[in-house]
Amino acid sequence: MSKRAAPIVAFLGIALFGCSKPEPVVVLDSWWSVDMAKQSCARLAPQDADGCVLDMRAFEREVIAQFAATKECAAVSLLVSYGPTDKEQSTIPALPDTFWKLSLDYVPDARKQHWTMIGSPGPDTIHEGAESSARIAKAVCIIVNQRNQ
Repeated sequence: MSKRAAPIVAFLGIALFGCSKPEPVVVLDSWWSVDMAKQSCARLAPQDADGCVLDMRAFEREVIAQFAATKECAAVSLLVSYGPTDKEQSTIPALPDTFWKLSLDYVPDARKQHWTMIGSPGPDTIHEGAESSARIAKAVCIIVNQRNQ
C-alpha cells in the first residue's frame, strides 16, 4: 500500500465503522412493575397478593424471553432494574445518555398487559399499549429501532 493510500484507507475505516450509532438500550423497570402489581393485586386479588406478584414476575420473564427471541430486538440491549435496594440482581451498568425505560402495569388474569415506555432524556417521548409479552417486545423494539436511525 502506498503512503498516500494508507490515510485514505484509515479514514474510510473510521467513516464506515467508527461512527456507527450505539445499540439502543431499554431498561425494564422491574421495581416499578412489582409496585404496580402489588397495588393491582391488593385491589383485585387481595386473598392472593403474593401469588399475584409471582404471576407478574413470570410475565416479566416472558417479556424478557421474547426480547431474546424476537428478530426486531436483535440490535436492542435489554437491561433489568430491580431498584436501588437490590443491586446484585440488577443488570444495569453505567447507562448511556439516551435510553428507554419500560414499565409493565400488571393486572391479574388480564389477557393483555399494559406497558409504558419513556425515552430518556426527558419524558417527552412516551409510548404505551396493552398487549401480550411477544407483542410488547416486538412493539418496543420497533419503536426504539426507528428512533435510533
